Amino acid sequence: VKKKTNKWIYSLASMAACLVLMVTGVLQINQMPYASVYMTINPEVRIDVNRKDVVVDLDGINAYMAVQTRDGINADGEDLIEHYDYRKKDLDTVMDELVDLAIDMGYLHEGGTITLSLDADEEWIVSHGNHLSDHLNEYLTDKVTVTIDIEQKQPQQSPEIPTGPIVIPVDPGHYGDSDYGEDA
Repeated sequence: VKKKTNKWIYSLASMAACLVLMVTGVLQINQMPYASVYMTINPEVRIDVNRKDVVVDLDGINAYMAVQTRDGINADGEDLIEHYDYRKKDLDTVMDELVDLAIDMGYLHEGGTITLSLDADEEWIVSHGNHLSDHLNEYLTDKVTVTIDIEQKQPQQSPEIPTGPIVIPVDPGHYGDSDYGEDA
């Protein structure tokens, strides 16, 4: 009887461990960024979303890379999101609320421009580009008239790496017979 009880307890413990691993995996997948929307009003913020368009991270970033502020972070972008809670909100809601904050803080005004740079796979960009623009236009209809530009975020170019043989000129008269450049 004791052997059957132990077998049953081990089986139950194994199933519980598997369930915990599955739940943890699903939760981690829902917190992984799938796409990013860079919303530039000046300030610029990066909105990271998961596959369900729920915001998983929000950063104030440097809108103009030539202008470096503290640690490369856009101080205005940080001010815009300082007390803002994005958790468990969808992308449309976060964009609406950030635009409202930008208007209240004086960053966005009549005749201004909002640029949305999308960084994701081609399918996500195609399916979301027009929707995000239309949504913001509709949301801002009675608030302020702005221009909304949509663009695909260009990946940073890595420096060109030469692919041919590398030649290092050496003056043979400088060394003696030793392999280490010392006279023998």
